[in-house]
Amino acid sequence: MSLLNLKPIHKNRTLRANVAEQLKEAIINGDLAPGTKLVESQLSDLLGVSRGSIKRSHSSTC
Repeated sequence: MSLLNLKPIHKNRTLRANVAEQLKEAIINGDLAPGTKLVESQLSDLLGVSRGSIKRSHSSTC
């Protein structure tokens, strides 16, 4: 998962919205293939946010 082309988090939106947007773009760009297992700890490290933010963004994108 270290090959994801993630962008910096925008401070003017909620973390949940930023993380959800990053995941959405990774899927659209083909960086995340269908069925890819998302590891919260790795995503939180890559994006510099808490695991809770990852969980909340995931629930908003499903």
